[in-house]
Amino acid sequence: MSLTKKLAESGDFVSLPKEDDYLLYFEQIKRVCNALDAWCEQQAAGGAEESKVLRLFLSRFLNTVELLRERQRFRPDKNLKIDLNESGFPHLIGLQELNADLLGSADRLKKLPSMNNLKEDALNELFETKAEPLGTLGLMAERNYLERLREADFMSPFRFAGVQLRGKKGRRRHYLCAWSCYNATDNLPYVHTMLFEQDTRETALEKKGESYEELKSIISNEGRRVPPLAVLAMAIDNHLEGIHPKILKRTKIGPLALPRFTFDQGPIALMVKGLAKPTEFSVEITTETVFSTTEVIKEKGGWLRPDKVREVFAIPENDLECFMAKTSRIHKYLLLPHHLMQHLRSSDPEAQKLYEQHELYAYDDQLSVYQI
Repeated sequence: MSLTKKLAESGDFVSLPKEDDYLLYFEQIKRVCNALDAWCEQQAAGGAEESKVLRLFLSRFLNTVELLRERQRFRPDKNLKIDLNESGFPHLIGLQELNADLLGSADRLKKLPSMNNLKEDALNELFETKAEPLGTLGLMAERNYLERLREADFMSPFRFAGVQLRGKKGRRRHYLCAWSCYNATDNLPYVHTMLFEQDTRETALEKKGESYEELKSIISNEGRRVPPLAVLAMAIDNHLEGIHPKILKRTKIGPLALPRFTFDQGPIALMVKGLAKPTEFSVEITTETVFSTTEVIKEKGGWLRPDKVREVFAIPENDLECFMAKTSRIHKYLLLPHHLMQHLRSSDPEAQKLYEQHELYAYDDQLSVYQI
């Protein structure tokens, strides 16, 4: 019986049975991140500026995977949960545990002996007992993990990346901001970029005063839930009088299919499980964009009070998918090994129909990525 069949009875998310399974899983996730980074680099070369932001968050996600791997080494009683149904990625619980460990890391490190003392204790125990000093080695692994955790730039369940001033025109400043979240519903990472304007009568956001904290708060409260994109844009527009969202873009990474680690029964996942090499995978990327077409006055101002305006966002009624998702545009991408891409295009009509709206990208053994 295959590993996935054995695990399928465990529910929506699982712990892997052996440490070797985790090692294989983590190595495959690293390959996925490296392939996605190559894809982002190609997109950025084509002028997609948000791909540069996406590469930053991918780097953080790779750091997260490394930290989860470190944690697994000294906490075998707290096995990492993996969502093999919806996403193929680690469960949100793992990221929450990293955050909890970070909050308690300073106090815990004070209680742990120094690394030099632990090394000395391990050698003494080895010479005296002729047995592997497992307890001391566990403390060494814990200290190493906590020190890395405090230094690493990793992906939290929600992460605001700040704002960047892009220019000023008339009575408006122009900004770019970005944030990421790990959705509790599907255990997938999402990255957002927003181009927006701010009234110059408001305190400049780069000064990180009250206006900045208000923007950060509303994005944190509304953005971490991954609502429909136009709903999120309107929430920001309605709650912050001096902020005017112009373009909001969301990139969803996943779902991911790995040969040994997926319960998905879709045509691509079945193809990966049946034909892919052990180190290969498929991953989908979906981008949604909502943009403002105009501003309208919602409340007339007076002599000393400017008009209150709201943005009108484009939701095409003739595109059912965009209309239902409440977004202006949707682009979908599929990343597959080259030989599976050939199989998809030559002998799998069901999958061809399902993915006919996707841009197809293939990767080779060295994780070079190119469009088909």
